[in-house]
Formats: sequence, C-alpha cells, structure tokens
Amino acid sequence: MTTDESPAPATEPASSPEPAGGTPGDVRRNRLIAGVAALLVGIAVTAYVVGRDDDPVSVVENFFAAIVDGDVDEALTYVGRIGYGVPYGERATFLHPDAIADGWRLLDAEYGGGGPVADYVEVTIGDDASSTTGRLEVLEFGGEWNIIDPFIEVEVAAPAFTYIAVNGREVLTADLYGGNVHGYQDQRIELLPGRYTFWGGAPADLLPPEQYLNDVLEVSPPPFVPSPDTFAAVQAQTDAIIDDCVTFTVATPEGCPFGVGDGIEAGDDIVRDVHDVTWEIVERPVVTVDATNPAVGLAVTAAEPGLIRLTASGTKGLKDVRFQADCGVDGGFLRAALRPDGTPEVYAIPALGRFGLPAGPAASTCEYKGKA
Repeated sequence: MTTDESPAPATEPASSPEPAGGTPGDVRRNRLIAGVAALLVGIAVTAYVVGRDDDPVSVVENFFAAIVDGDVDEALTYVGRIGYGVPYGERATFLHPDAIADGWRLLDAEYGGGGPVADYVEVTIGDDASSTTGRLEVLEFGGEWNIIDPFIEVEVAAPAFTYIAVNGREVLTADLYGGNVHGYQDQRIELLPGRYTFWGGAPADLLPPEQYLNDVLEVSPPPFVPSPDTFAAVQAQTDAIIDDCVTFTVATPEGCPFGVGDGIEAGDDIVRDVHDVTWEIVERPVVTVDATNPAVGLAVTAAEPGLIRLTASGTKGLKDVRFQADCGVDGGFLRAALRPDGTPEVYAIPALGRFGLPAGPAASTCEYKGKA
C-alpha cells in the first residue's frame, strides 16, 4: 500500500543576529564618530592648557608680562579670590596704567615648592643694573593656578602736599577722600609689584612681603626747599586769609590765625563773653615757610605778627565794657601744602577742643589796650 506523503514546506534560513548598535556599517560609523569626538576633546583641552599656560611659573610670568605692558585688567585676571582678593575703592586708585613705570622687567621666576598654606614662586625683578628678589604665593583651585595677594600695601604720609603722586599718576587727596585732608591723615593705597617713584623721588623696585607678615611700606615725599616764589605765594595767601577773617563779627573766627580764645587778660581781670566785634588790619604780618620738619609739612611762621585791632564789648569783672585790643597772627595755626603745579596752598589748622572738635586758638593772641 502506498502512502502519499507531502514534502515539508521549505523554511528560510535563520538570519545571523544583528550586532548591538546596528549593522556592521553602523558600528564602523559610530566608532569613527567616537574617535573624531575624542580627538576634538583632546584638541580643545590641549588648546586650553597651551592658551592658559596654567602652571605656577607660567601664570606668574604672564602676570608680570601684563603689568610691564600696562594692562592692569589682564594682570588682575591672574589674582585668585582666595585671600584678600583684588583691592577696590580708594585703595585701588593706583592700580592704573599711569602708575606703571617703564624700564624694568621680570628677570627670573622659579617654582619654590609648597609653603604652609600655598605654594610659591620666587621672582626677581629689575633691570641690568639692579634687581630685587621676593616671592609670590600661588594656589591651585578648580584646576587653575592663581596668585594670592600679590599687592604692596603702602601708607602715605604727605602733609606738605595736596596730592599723592605715584609714577605718572597724580591724584588730589580732596578728590580721593572726599575732602581736603591736607595729608594729616595717613592714607593707605595698594600697588602691583614693579618699579615706583613717589612725588618724583628715587625709584625702588617693590615686591609684596611674605604672606601673613602684614608689613606696610611707609613712604613720604622727598625733602622740599622753598623757593623765593614759594615765600611770595605764601605771604600773598596769608594776606588773603586775614582779609577774609577780619570780616567775621565773632571773637574767635573759625579757621583764622588770631582770636580772643577763652578771654583777654586785662590787669588782674579777664575780659570774657566778648561780643559786638569788629576787626581792623593795622599792620599785616610777615610770614615765612619752614620745611625742616616733614611731620608737619610746610609750617608757616610769623616773623612779624602784625597788628589786628579788635573793638568789642565784654564782661570785665562784674561790669560790661566796650574795649579795644591789639591782636597778632599766630603762625602756629597756619600750614602750607604744595599743589601738583608746585604752587603752595595756605590753610589754617584749628586747635582741638573737647572731644577732638576744632576750637580755634586755645589761647588769646590779643593784648588788652583799654576802653574804646
């Protein structure tokens, strides 16, 4: 008996599993893209490192290169926020291109190793004739090296000048501090490392002190020798001050080099409560300038005190009297300070009374002459 068997239906050959990520062509294409991306990242990183030169010595070299070029903004980009950071306000007045001198450069920079808090780079600045060596603190933070507190703190004492001059930059103290302090209040400024002259004096190459020493550099102007023109200008300005002062109708005019003070001796009595005042110039004082004591600047002294006549009313004993007194000019209350053009500015410095407030002459400059 014959059995009629039908052949099994033909089946398609099983396909090979597809590689992860796609076909072989896709894999090759993905690998190529990944390789190109890695190459681009490598180029970018290399370009950043080369452009930044981000190692301690290169950062310090770039910092000084920017200072020498007068590019203060660029120099400050290498200063880190750790520490005191970049100065601001009045203290930063001389972080300015005009305060950068020519003729010096960075001579050497060598990595010195780690300190107690930060690493440091030893630097030498100057020229072929002279040099100064110090160190700058550096610290790596966030993958970058930065310089820590590279500034020189300077205390300026200049009672003989109305301005501060650092290299080619001159700034009036009145503009800087909002009032004419005439140099009696020592001022503090901060400078970048470099070569500096103050009021045209001798140059000096300055580097910051070692960290945490808190050294402050004290500077003052070079000696000043008054000229005949200085004497003449001081006399003319003193005359103008007195002309203004005699227009006041008070016993002790504020800011004037003469006055009644606490009273006028009249024999065994003292005339007090002086009022109804008039002043008259009888003879002008003759003044001169003394520049021998830099602590007080240019002192104006009265070689001849002159004669300023006072007519006023007051209380003598228990009686009200109308009297006259002859008053002289007290040169101890006058000073002079030089302007940027070299001419003097004469001003009065009042004595200090209670709580440090101006009180005018503490003692009378007047001699009682009798009833008017």
